[in-house]
Amino acid sequence: MNERIRELAVQAGEEAVKSVPFFRTGRCQIPSWVNVFIEVRDKKFAELIVRECMGVARDMRNPPNLNYKPSDRFVDELRLHFGVKE
Repeated sequence: MNERIRELAVQAGEEAVKSVPFFRTGRCQIPSWVNVFIEVRDKKFAELIVRECMGVARDMRNPPNLNYKPSDRFVDELRLHFGVKE
């Protein structure tokens, strides 16, 4: 696994902990919270990967002879396809 993906996985876990009510209130009960946490973490992880791809596309160089930026169009397509809010 590439180091950036590992960082995104850790970040996804941290964001999942913040967004799952069981963790915020300290009322965790096993195993009910485990499935919720895993689902939230996985969604966050996927979203972070898509955002990373959007950032890479945004930084792409565009040919100077075009009147539009292909990278902007690609970023928009990624955002729409995966339903990521900017």
